[in-house]
Amino acid sequence: MEIYKVASGDLTFHPLLREINRTGKTVILSTGMAYLHEIEEAVNLLRDCKRIILLHCVSLYPPDYSEINLRAITTLKEHFPHCEVGLSDHTEDDITAILSVALGTTYIEKHITFSKDLPTPDASFAMDFKAFKNMIERVKRAEISLGKGNKIPAPSEKLERIWARRGAYTKRDLKKEESISPKDIVFLRPAKGIPPELEDKIVGKRLKKDKAKGSALFLDDLA
Repeated sequence: MEIYKVASGDLTFHPLLREINRTGKTVILSTGMAYLHEIEEAVNLLRDCKRIILLHCVSLYPPDYSEINLRAITTLKEHFPHCEVGLSDHTEDDITAILSVALGTTYIEKHITFSKDLPTPDASFAMDFKAFKNMIERVKRAEISLGKGNKIPAPSEKLERIWARRGAYTKRDLKKEESISPKDIVFLRPAKGIPPELEDKIVGKRLKKDKAKGSALFLDDLA
């Protein structure tokens, strides 16, 4: 086996963890029912493993949403910075799986079944293959939606800055050398003229040329 998966019930099975540690291979460790100090002990026993992937888990089948405590994912990421963190999810839908992506999970484990009518212990809460495929697609969309976090206009949003914002336009016919007062301008969409945040650069200035009523007003028009 290239990767070992340890169920939540075996998180404190230290003899098993020591044997896995001797292999040095990647291990996925579910953390259902565990206190933080128990996870610390397990991670310490697996210190020689190539990679350790911790799965936040609630060992109920299915759990109530009030007991899922997805914010524990953040706690695991902060407390075990050298481990990857995922979610072992026993809910019947994909809400918690998708939310976990926003908290930084890189692995999601779900129970799947050929049919919910099968007489198996997990069939009632497991996903069928169609639902599982849909979850994967929604998770991928969630990952894309998160972006990089820098607050800048989206590439396709840049043109909207012109149409959605306002620029200065003349409210009446203005002659060359006229001094502009606040009553002579109006800020309208689209933002072709001087933006409203630069209003103080307009009022009191003189025009270099005639401007007809309804014309966009630019800084080059001002003396």
